[in-house]
Amino acid sequence: MRPCRVPRKAPAVRFETPPGQKAQCDFDGLGGCHEVRGTRNRIHSFVMALGFSRFVYAQATMNVRSQIFLACHAPAFAYFGGMPRKVLYDDESLLCRRMA
Repeated sequence: MRPCRVPRKAPAVRFETPPGQKAQCDFDGLGGCHEVRGTRNRIHSFVMALGFSRFVYAQATMNVRSQIFLACHAPAFAYFGGMPRKVLYDDESLLCRRMA
């Protein structure tokens, strides 16, 4: 069996951050079209997670315009009761293209 085994991937390294230092943020589609108020729309999700507590904020939107992406940050920070020093984005190159 040894020659047929698939090698295991190295375990993910978890990084720890002090409270209030970092959050991770992503903006992605939920797949397919969904009916909203009688019309079919693509639904997208904005998700922000705090690095220390892993507390999560999520919000559904019907588009991915930069104004919407930026506007989603304010209710996330209000939900958390403040904002972290740094927000890490899942795909910064995509973020830069979206902001241009």
